Amino acid sequence: MRRTAEMSLDELLEAAQEVIPHLRRSSLHRLLVRHGCRRLPKNQQQDSGQPGTFPGTFKEYGPGYLHVDCFYLPKLEGQKHYCLVAIDRATRLVFLWVYQHKNKEAATDFLARCLEFYPFKIEKLLTDNGLEFTLATFKNRWGTKTKTAHPFERMCQEQGIEHRKTRPYTPKTNGMVERTNGLIKQGATKVHTYQSVEQMKDDLHSWFVFYNFHRRHCRSGRLTPYEAACRWRDKQPDLFIKQPAHLLSYCSQTGGT
Repeated sequence: MRRTAEMSLDELLEAAQEVIPHLRRSSLHRLLVRHGCRRLPKNQQQDSGQPGTFPGTFKEYGPGYLHVDCFYLPKLEGQKHYCLVAIDRATRLVFLWVYQHKNKEAATDFLARCLEFYPFKIEKLLTDNGLEFTLATFKNRWGTKTKTAHPFERMCQEQGIEHRKTRPYTPKTNGMVERTNGLIKQGATKVHTYQSVEQMKDDLHSWFVFYNFHRRHCRSGRLTPYEAACRWRDKQPDLFIKQPAHLLSYCSQTGGT
């Protein structure tokens, strides 16, 4: 796992503790040293030469910078389904919701749900250039851009949210949420078979609860996203419009995506 997946020490520890619950971090580190895997390959380090820095490192922001994307879900009951996903850059809080259509109405509804879910004010939002998010790259049959206002972008303006967009055909610039999509698939849709849409939604909700309240992140000091939100609330309460405890009640009320 260290050599092929190039996982960090904390990621390895989290994966190994699924099988060996009593495994300690120091023991795992000694094991890596003994097998010559103490460090990740040098070609994974940035050109800056700074030890411990790797591609995928994001500029530091406070809570309120969301990365948003959409991916396909298994086709069930003769109907396609899509999952819209948002992750906050600072706290790693994830929100997701399932839709039957990948369109502007779904994206706008998702943004409204994000505003209800996240306890802090959303300042910035990064998406790709899909038509569900923007008309910036859309051209009519005469090759001219439309001047019609997109409802998703209009809601961003109304809420004072800066809508940033990735460069076309460069999904790696929104890599944080792309990685989250992969985690959702690995933890739910790629390992479980569903008999109904409701069963799939319940499974996604279970992953959503586990990720936000139980999964610890090495980049946030081994805190869960919920704990990270609480810590940010103590440090910068002016960024928050609700108490982080709101997340607990929200999850119990929704019960599913």
